[in-house]
This record gives sequence, C-alpha cells and structure tokens, in this order.
Amino acid sequence: MKKFLFIILLFINLVSLAQSNSILPVQLVYFNATTLSNNQVLLQWGTATETNNYGYNLERSENQSNWEILGFIPGNGNSFSPKNYEFIDSTITHGSDYYYRLRQFDFDGSENISEIVSITIIIEAVENHPGELNNFYLYNNYPNPFNPATTLQFFNPIAQHLKIDVYDIQGEKVKQIIEDILPKGINKYEFDLNQQTSGVYLIKLETKSNIYIQKIILLK
Repeated sequence: MKKFLFIILLFINLVSLAQSNSILPVQLVYFNATTLSNNQVLLQWGTATETNNYGYNLERSENQSNWEILGFIPGNGNSFSPKNYEFIDSTITHGSDYYYRLRQFDFDGSENISEIVSITIIIEAVENHPGELNNFYLYNNYPNPFNPATTLQFFNPIAQHLKIDVYDIQGEKVKQIIEDILPKGINKYEFDLNQQTSGVYLIKLETKSNIYIQKIILLK
C-alpha cells in the first residue's frame, strides 16, 4: 500500500467579494487549503461581515476555463461578527493543478465571484524504502485564523529530535508544544492559545539542522 505526501503551494490574493456597484455583501478575510489524508483537501474561508448572504458554491477547475461545482455551503444572512466556513474536496488526483473559487449568492439572486485560489498539488509516492523521500516539510496549520485551537502538521523524513514553540510578535515565548524525538512520517499536533489575546503569533520548529517559522493568527 502506497502512502502519499501532499505538498501544497498556496498562492492567494485576499480580496472582498464585491458587486459592480461597490457594495460589499461579504468581506472575505481568508481563503486557504491544506491536506487531511491521501485524497482530501480541506478548504477554509472566513468573513468579517455579511449582508444578505444566502450562501456559496465552491467551484473547482483544472484550467481556469471549465469550472465544476463541488458543493453548496449556506451563508449566515446578515452578520457583523467573524464567520468561518470549510469544505472537504475528496476527489483530487495525482500531480494535478487545481484552481478554486467561491461563487457567493444573495437572497435576491445576485451573485459575486471571489478571486481564484491557485493550488499546485505535487504527490510523491512513498513506499517502504528509506531515502525515497528525504525532505522535511511543514504544512500550513489549520484552521488559520483559529479560535482557540489549531493543528500543526509536518512530514518528518527520519526519526529525530524536534522542538516546537509558539512566540508572540514581540518574540516572547508563550507556549511550548513539544520537545522530543518524533517518529518518521506525517505528525500532527493540536494546541490552543486560549490564554492569549487575538493577534499574530509565530510557530518556531527546530530540527538538528534547520529552523522553520510559520505565522498563525488567533482571532477571538
């Protein structure tokens, strides 16, 4: 049985979903993706405010010309507080380029299309042969922004000593996630920052030879 490592390079330009008359029915604050398993991509997005929002069609394309609807996600109507959404795409294939977008509908039938999220998925087969895949890879945490918990995921090519801490934007350590010898393969750790205030934080992951930094956003 083959295992697969998904490496997702996500390029995103966050913009508001806007009608031609400049009214903003939905203020989109993030739209991102990460992998859950061998054939699943988790798509997440969040809004700051919503006006007359009936819901979204999540659409996918492989060429930016022909789009298919993956599913409909109901909106929150009128809202002045942050709302978070997610959808799992379970129909991805090897070595494909995917493009995702949101088509937002108002209750009156008007529709608005978000900017396209471009995702290149490179899938490398990993059989039980040492050295076939020998690069450390840190995935995007999910969800992000989060409140109060999020999941850190990374691929460890060998069993090795790792140290993972969380720092605030001033460089003060606010939490230690783990310091231990961690096994080869994909590792996942869920942690929370429920004692911290909203803001930007940094995950610092140290291996024997490298340091990896990842920005995370706590949004209460």
